[in-house]
Amino acid sequence: MMRTVKAFLRDWSMLIVFAAMFVILAVVTKGVFLQKNNLLNLLSQNALIGVLAIGQFLVILTGGIDLSVGSMLMVSSIAYVYFQQLGVAGSMAFAVFTGAFFGVLNGLSVTKFKINAFITTLASMQIARGIGFISVNGQPIFNIRPEFLTLGSTKYFQVSAQVYIWLALVIVGMVILNKSRWGVALYCTGGSRDASRLSGIKTDRVILSAYALSGALCGVGGILYTSRLALADPTIGGAMNMDSITAVVIGGASLAGGQGKLFNTIIGVLVLGMLNNFMNIIGISSTMHVGIKGFILVVMVLLNNATLLKKDS
Repeated sequence: MMRTVKAFLRDWSMLIVFAAMFVILAVVTKGVFLQKNNLLNLLSQNALIGVLAIGQFLVILTGGIDLSVGSMLMVSSIAYVYFQQLGVAGSMAFAVFTGAFFGVLNGLSVTKFKINAFITTLASMQIARGIGFISVNGQPIFNIRPEFLTLGSTKYFQVSAQVYIWLALVIVGMVILNKSRWGVALYCTGGSRDASRLSGIKTDRVILSAYALSGALCGVGGILYTSRLALADPTIGGAMNMDSITAVVIGGASLAGGQGKLFNTIIGVLVLGMLNNFMNIIGISSTMHVGIKGFILVVMVLLNNATLLKKDS
């Protein structure tokens, strides 16, 4: 009986946390949290971080980390509207290519030049930020054609199109991770790179592809950001790095690699979004948000490490 209960709690722990937090916020805010507009805003506001968290999850699954997602999103956002004469489809392709390009550079640095992922992506973050800032002379781009903003204004059944894009990417990601050889290779590489290499898995290719996909998803995020807010801003991106990592860690993924579920990462995004939403409702200043989320990240990492030590023993 106890084993059944433990298995249930292990498999459904994130949904239980999500449901509990949902009920608590509904009670504490006296129903304000449950208002229709608030819930719709919760989804639309977190679709962007949700897309970034998918890529971050892939990288963390290999045992790496990507500190450059915010900057890659920023430079991709600029790329999306920098050559508007390419048309919407051409500009979208250019934005995704820009993000993927930086992702490939990160992957090559980690796999071929054996540079630590933390240092690699930290440097990439600064490089992308510098390129974005210089390309627009530090000034946001506001002069954007209406057709480039369609994704930000389109809604289906009162839900933003961006939410549907996020969910579609999640479904594709879950299918690939659970049903493809590449998904198995990703988990194996994160679990033990040496053992995976000896079993015939081309671990460098797997890791490179994870960083490349993370970059490409940042390109998608750049499109979503610009189409929603109608600007391309060279100063954005800093908080998105921590938010994407925090969401993945809240979802139970191990920073050591090889463990985690994409579905739980999405629940982690929503839990983090609910926390942000709650802090806004009760009037906590945005400067405090970073500190609170940083504290949560530390606590979740400690809990994760404690779980790993318990399994090892």
